[in-house]
Order: sequence, then C-alpha cells, then structure tokens
Amino acid sequence: MALQVQANSGYFLLVWYFSFYIRDLFCWNIQAIKRKYVRSGYEGIEPLLLWLFEIKIILLDQIHRFDFLSALKIKLSSD
Repeated sequence: MALQVQANSGYFLLVWYFSFYIRDLFCWNIQAIKRKYVRSGYEGIEPLLLWLFEIKIILLDQIHRFDFLSALKIKLSSD
C-alpha cells in the first residue's frame, strides 16, 4: 500500500510538471502562429495542423528532459 502511494506521488509530480508546459502552449497567440505559416504560403487548416505538430515536438522534448528519478525521490529515499 505504501509503495502505491509513493508511486502515485511520482505520477502527480509528473502531471504537475507538464501541466505548466501544456498551459503555456495553449496560451500562445494562435493568430500569430497562423500568420507565421500563412506568410510561408500555407492556407486553410494547414497552419493549425503545423501548430499542433509543433506542440507535439515541444512536449516530446520536455518528456526527454524530465528527470523521472526526481519525480520518484520519495520512493527512492524510503528504500
């Protein structure tokens, strides 16, 4: 039971860490991003799709940078 609580704390820290990035990503000025791609010659829904692709790249980059051991430090310190 104690192990499950410690693992859940690690997941909570992971979600909390990424929630700031997700909030910042969706607070971007969509019109500015759309203008950026429209100036490059993209039309219609393409700017939105490219913006979503940028979000995916940024999130993947943050996942690779995240130190999972620090998220589970409660578990490691109790061992």
